[in-house]
Amino acid sequence: MEGEPDAEQGAAEQMHSQRQAEEDGWMLWQGGQVRNTLHLVSAVAQWILLLACLIYLGIDFLQPSTVRRDKVLWTHIRYTGGSTRGVAVNLTAESGFMQIRNGSILIPCDGLYLVSLKSFIYLPKGEDWLKLTLQGTHKTISSTLWDQFVHSNDSRVNLTTVLYLFREDSITLWTDCNANISDLTFSLVLIADNDCGSTRGVAVNLTAESGFMQIRNGSILIPCDGLYLVSLKSFIYLPKGEDWLKLTLQGTHKTISSTLWDQFVHSNDSRVNLTTVLYLFREDSITLWTDCNANISDLTFSLVLIADNDC
Repeated sequence: MEGEPDAEQGAAEQMHSQRQAEEDGWMLWQGGQVRNTLHLVSAVAQWILLLACLIYLGIDFLQPSTVRRDKVLWTHIRYTGGSTRGVAVNLTAESGFMQIRNGSILIPCDGLYLVSLKSFIYLPKGEDWLKLTLQGTHKTISSTLWDQFVHSNDSRVNLTTVLYLFREDSITLWTDCNANISDLTFSLVLIADNDCGSTRGVAVNLTAESGFMQIRNGSILIPCDGLYLVSLKSFIYLPKGEDWLKLTLQGTHKTISSTLWDQFVHSNDSRVNLTTVLYLFREDSITLWTDCNANISDLTFSLVLIADNDC
């Protein structure tokens, strides 16, 4: 009988030890689970960070070339050379977005234009003066926008003015006798427009908003042979009296132009929405045309190289 309390005490201690061991094992297991969870969370976080870095680094590479119509239209011209009586001075654009054809600046929109013209003009021997004329042609009617008499003892020309010009006008510069023109700079900037859209027979004046493809005089220059994803969205509003127009995406390979895509736009449905894939070649140029005058709104045009053969 005396040994029973000792036996009970021993059994209790054994149960306590067993319970303590179980609790320790449970704590160790829990600690292991926490560590495993932390390792898993850490690994996931590292993968997310790595993916974010790859996306960040890849954004510039995958970024499409997006173009739009530039809201500020301008051109800047430099010229040094001769002028011939009865022949327009052969102006060519140094920079800017207005087209020049055979020395004539083509006006893209009705509106107010800031005009700046500076030069030195040297007369030939025997001539005491000449008249320098800035001429505008509206449809088939030509008129003098500005003129100045230049004397042999004062060769400087310095003009700054504002002119209201109309879409499809052309601007030319003339002298009434042969002369030498030096350091001519001629800038034309649209400062307020009433009607700025597309002009029949003139490529839409696209300019780059983002991306790495070059655009020159409204033409997108293709850098590589390959497949390109093309997206074009816009609203096109026709002038009164016109029921429809044809919008054409044109490609020029070397000297041969062809239609890549076209769509008829009706006066009661102005929306354009194109998504397609085209195979294009290095040094191709892409332009956008309408076959009548129109107003273009919210045009976005994206071009993405998705598979190249020669880049």
